[in-house]
Amino acid sequence: MTAATQDIRFTCSHCRQRIIVDATAAGVETECPSCKAPVVIPEAGMFADRAAVAVAAGRGTGAGRTGFTDGASRTEPLERELAVSRREGARLKDQLRALGEERTELQAALAEATTKRQQAADDLEVAHERIEALETEASAVQTHRVEAEKDLSEARAEIVRLQDESSLHRRNFDDATSKLSVAEKTAQRVAALETELQAVQGKLAAAIEDGRRSEQRCEELRAEAEAARREL
Repeated sequence: MTAATQDIRFTCSHCRQRIIVDATAAGVETECPSCKAPVVIPEAGMFADRAAVAVAAGRGTGAGRTGFTDGASRTEPLERELAVSRREGARLKDQLRALGEERTELQAALAEATTKRQQAADDLEVAHERIEALETEASAVQTHRVEAEKDLSEARAEIVRLQDESSLHRRNFDDATSKLSVAEKTAQRVAALETELQAVQGKLAAAIEDGRRSEQRCEELRAEAEAARREL
């Protein structure tokens, strides 16, 4: 491969220093070897001869550009720059490869999520159909229930009518028994309430005593704080 396909030649936009780098570093931001200003490596080269390469590798500004004493001193800085550029290019290629792998993983995850979403949509449709069927069944059951309740209501009304006619005295007796039972339960409840009231009164007295003690303690703390304030 020739130097024309390996190198990118361009000029620093700040100090006009001519620079040459490896072609793999295209698009990378670096710093000018002369003025240290940040520059972005372009896609195409700008130098036309190897003398310009020697100038860039020597980090000169124009004076003594052709004053190299041998070929090694002219190529050594360039080789260092080229090695750095190649390492940077390799790093960028690794990053690009990692991004490609990450993209593949994300695409696989997206495909899996799409499949799950479609499955969920299908399950939802089945669920909707099942709900509609259950609603239809519930409507039929409700209709039967209304009819059964109507028949039951009529049967209860008939039972009540017969009971009213045949057991008036029994109902009076049951009513008196019920009232007595209610009175007994009321008396028991009153006794229980009185006991609870006594317990609550005891707790209230204890709470009042605690409050009194808290107020006394607060007064003591206020007095201590006032004394401390006066001392300060």
